[in-house]
Amino acid sequence: MFIDDEKSKQSIYEAYCEMKGMFKTNNEKCLYDKYLFYGYTYTPFLFMLGQMYSDNRKYYCFHIQQTNQSTKRVRLKRKSKDDNNLVDAYHENNKETLIIRVGTTVSIDNMNISQFGETDVLDITSNKTGTEVIDSIDRLNDWCDIIVKKIRNIDFARYSKIILLLATSAEMVFLLGKRLSKNSDPNFYVYHYDVNAKNPYPWALASKMVNDYDKVVYLYKKDRNY
Repeated sequence: MFIDDEKSKQSIYEAYCEMKGMFKTNNEKCLYDKYLFYGYTYTPFLFMLGQMYSDNRKYYCFHIQQTNQSTKRVRLKRKSKDDNNLVDAYHENNKETLIIRVGTTVSIDNMNISQFGETDVLDITSNKTGTEVIDSIDRLNDWCDIIVKKIRNIDFARYSKIILLLATSAEMVFLLGKRLSKNSDPNFYVYHYDVNAKNPYPWALASKMVNDYDKVVYLYKKDRNY
C-alpha cells in the first residue's frame, strides 16, 4: 500500500487505520497463530504494527535479499557471519528535543536532521552499513537488545519530545516496535523519510497517542519543496 505524499494528514490517518484494521481482521481469522507480513510500507506504519504484538509472541524473519541480478525473500540464518558491532555517541546541547538516530542500512547525516533545529542527538550505528548487515536472527535480537537498552538509559524527564529516525531493516523496525512499550516507554515520534522533500522527514506517527488521528504529525505542503 502506498500513499501519495501530496495528500493530507487525513489521508495518512485513513491509510494507517486501513492497514491496522486489515492486520487485526486477518489475525482474528487465523487458526494457527502464525502471520505473514509481505510487502512495502512506511517505517512509521511498520513500527506501529510491531506495537500491536506482545514481546513474547514468536517472530520469524524473512529478509529481502538484494543482489545485482535479483531480489528474493530468504529466512534469516541463526548465526552471524562476522563480528560487526554497534557504536553509539551522545551529543548533548541542553535542548528539550532528543533525536535518536539508528543507522544500520545507512548513516543519517546532520544535513538530514537540520529541519528539526538544534537538538540533543543519540547516534546508534553499525561499524559496517548496508542492506545485508543484519544477516541473522542472533544479530537482529542482539542489536535490538542493545538499542533498546541504550534508549532506556536516557534521562527522558529532561526532554519534551523524542524523535526516532530509523535507517535500518524492516525486521528491525518491526521488532523495535514490539520491544518499546506504549505503556512504560516515552512517546516516540517515528518519522517517515522522503528523499524528494525539502524537509526529508515530512511526517511521523506518535507511538503513545490513544486516538489514531492524534498519532499523525504532518508537515504540510507549504513546508515542502515539491
